[in-house]
Amino acid sequence: MPVMLGAGSDDGIKLWLNGRQVYDHPGARSDSMDQDKVSAHLNAGWNSVLIKVTQGNGGWSLHFRIATPAGQPVPGLEFSDAPH
Repeated sequence: MPVMLGAGSDDGIKLWLNGRQVYDHPGARSDSMDQDKVSAHLNAGWNSVLIKVTQGNGGWSLHFRIATPAGQPVPGLEFSDAPH
């Protein structure tokens, strides 16, 4: 299923999907929703997402969502923090 991974971070960010790095923004910045948009593909069943945020000065933050390519909610998408 094609999806859009939308992320925002203060400061740098790296995203992995199913063990493969799909995005890297190394620089310092403030965050906003969907400042990074990555086209990706979800497999049937469970998919793993790993997000790492680097911290420079000041506070840090992270926004993340998985949406359709048009930016809408993905019907039937479930989240879990338990390993699958």
